[in-house]
Amino acid sequence: MKKIITAMGNPTLNNELKKYVEFDVLGEDLFYQDAVIDLLEIESADILTLSGLLQGQWELNEFIDRIRKIDSSIRIIIIMDEIDSDIKCGLLERGIQDIFLDETVEVKDILNSINREEPIRKKLEHLKICEETEDKYCTDERVVIVKECQKQEIIAVSGVNGAGKSTVTYNLSKRLKIKSDSKILVIDFDTLSGNIDELFDINKIPQNVEINIDIDKKCGLNYAADLINKNRFDSNVFDEIVIREDGIDVLTGNTSLYYCQDVLNEMIYEKILEAAKEKYDFIILDTSSNIFLDSTRWCLQKANKILFVMENNYLNIKKATQFLDVVVGTWGILKSKVEIIINKEICNGLSSELIKSILEDYKIIGNIKNGENNNEIYYDKILENIKFVPKARLTDKLLTVKNNIKKNKIIQQFVRYYKK
Repeated sequence: MKKIITAMGNPTLNNELKKYVEFDVLGEDLFYQDAVIDLLEIESADILTLSGLLQGQWELNEFIDRIRKIDSSIRIIIIMDEIDSDIKCGLLERGIQDIFLDETVEVKDILNSINREEPIRKKLEHLKICEETEDKYCTDERVVIVKECQKQEIIAVSGVNGAGKSTVTYNLSKRLKIKSDSKILVIDFDTLSGNIDELFDINKIPQNVEINIDIDKKCGLNYAADLINKNRFDSNVFDEIVIREDGIDVLTGNTSLYYCQDVLNEMIYEKILEAAKEKYDFIILDTSSNIFLDSTRWCLQKANKILFVMENNYLNIKKATQFLDVVVGTWGILKSKVEIIINKEICNGLSSELIKSILEDYKIIGNIKNGENNNEIYYDKILENIKFVPKARLTDKLLTVKNNIKKNKIIQQFVRYYKK
């Protein structure tokens, strides 16, 4: 059960949250900054919903810094009267990812924010010392359970034409969602002939927004570009322009040559990715096999992991080696970022050992048999090889800590697990 404090200067949200049995709302809504500080010094909470206009003696950033000194792990959801780039930058620097505009936010938006996990890249390793012993008295030795954290992943799926890049993107995202509670975004960055919408069996045109674009150019990527050019794009816009399928958000791709050449560009892609990093744990970029598209090069440069898909026949591997020569030799992408998936593997094709000898500088992390419907085991292996960490799992690593703790006292220590 999530413990929530509301400090909105208005009881509406507090009263609404109390209707939900999964939330433990601590007390009444707070109207002053001092009241928040006083409560946090005696009560621990998971989430604080905070008005940017809360009355008190401190400027907003100074107030948040004081809150962080008391509880560095508390998740803050903030509602602002107005948001400019300086305010947003200051809040992001303080680890606040959930920023809403007062005139547009609804209770359901805050509920969605409470129910989703904070982006993993902002997670801290949580050391929780067991509170009670069998006889209810503290002992000198305590068990510390370490929660393993997953670094945010930007994964580009690449490969030569016909190798099955989009199929791998689709199946991998589906399996990832089943195996975790992570927030996943799939972006169709094949800016000339994307077909992710067909694999997900979804409408290419988002239904939550209407933009004056020709019918053949309507898709999530082009809608994002239009909003960026109008200075109306931030992470909250994803709720309007993505299509959600089985818990996965999909930004559908462009198939218009005009938009590919004259509207979409690296500035657009950069804005989309930066906003997505504020909202999602896994961002999977489905790319084109066309090396002359700027989107192909950009995706591979920006990803922290590249899954390169190929088949185990001679012609496909020859094309793959030529493609990788461009990726590494011309674009300067590190070989260590590239990991190989053998897709549509046939029994009379080249063996994995032979492929390893041809691609000696690259690691093969998955082999997917051709024509098999039950392929979960192959994708589970790929997830294991990319060091995927299920968010719900606790590691078996146990630490023993010496301390002198008074009866029934809980200590929570927070340390950074990853540094960006």
